[in-house]
Amino acid sequence: MTLRTADSYKTRFNCQTEPLCRCYSPADNTKYGTINCSYMNLTSVPRFVPSTVYITQVDLRNNNIRRVDALAFVNLSLASTVDIYLDENPIEVMDDMAFGGLHNNSVNLHLRSTQLKVSPKALTGFNNLYSLTTDLPLDSGISADLGSVKLLNLYNGSFGHALNGTCHFPNLEFLMMTYVSFPIYVSPFSQCTKPMTSLRYVSLYFTALPVVPNLGKLFPYLTGLSLRYDDVYALSTDINLPNLTRLALSDNKLTSVPWLSSNFERLQKLDLSNNRISVILSGSFSGLSHLTNLDLSGNPISVIAEDAFKATPKLNHFNLFQGEMTTVPRAIRHLTQLYINVASNPIQCTCDLAWLHHAVTSWDIRISGFCQNAQHTINDYISLIVAYCQVQPIG
Repeated sequence: MTLRTADSYKTRFNCQTEPLCRCYSPADNTKYGTINCSYMNLTSVPRFVPSTVYITQVDLRNNNIRRVDALAFVNLSLASTVDIYLDENPIEVMDDMAFGGLHNNSVNLHLRSTQLKVSPKALTGFNNLYSLTTDLPLDSGISADLGSVKLLNLYNGSFGHALNGTCHFPNLEFLMMTYVSFPIYVSPFSQCTKPMTSLRYVSLYFTALPVVPNLGKLFPYLTGLSLRYDDVYALSTDINLPNLTRLALSDNKLTSVPWLSSNFERLQKLDLSNNRISVILSGSFSGLSHLTNLDLSGNPISVIAEDAFKATPKLNHFNLFQGEMTTVPRAIRHLTQLYINVASNPIQCTCDLAWLHHAVTSWDIRISGFCQNAQHTINDYISLIVAYCQVQPIG
């Protein structure tokens, strides 16, 4: 039997004057291809040659390139959308026309871990730079000229470097920051003086942001907000994001469910996993009438108030994995269509669960998890064994 390697599914083509790079097309579609020049110890961008293949990715990561000359990519027949990777190169100089000739292509540019000290003017040479991933300080003047950028991904920046030009991207829709530091005494985005009305999604990851400020005035049409591993222990009490539908505050330091109420009236998905929440109080989700998905997994929750979900009639997915509940919470009696995950909780299956018999057998209530004190799934126990108990009405 002959083993087929990954390359057997690909077709090679010529893309440069010296055959150092790996230039491949999928075997089932030779119209498009990728150029992989990573880890080749290149000292300059290769002299590419025209080809009949449309290039979707040019990977020049982890080389020894110190200068990117004018029209470095002009000979390539690029696809309508292309990724260009220049990360992990000691680039010191980038010609203002380095990306000249890329007029009709939507480009995703990756420019991290270089020796550049400032944002190169070459960035303004694109007609359609769709996304930019970088750790460079962003000059407000250059940012204002990058009207085509829809996605900005910032890494390893200081407060000033990261935000100086962020506010000036006129059509930015997605903003992501990773390992960007915010001094505790400075409010993030305080340098932004005008609302960013095109922004729809913000993600902050490992940014050490203890208190989430009121972002509503700056991002009035934000629909998604993710703050993970940010050391968050509270949200500003005046935060107002009425258009937000997704909020992720996982892997932080919250000890209670933050007060969201009517300021988040369109919220549908709420992720509070892996925090320090132990009790869900009555009214914790008041005003969240559109909430459908709730993730509280990885919290030491042992108590949930019986009317905790009275204000969330549309809730249909509740993740309580790896908690400390000893019983299925009665709070779900207000819901008629629900999947609840209580796996890895010390659930004691006794006749105290008899109230769930009607919900499981007649309504669309599905419970995932095992009894700690019996060799049954909780669903099976309720359906089969608890029927012999005195079945209690729901309510």
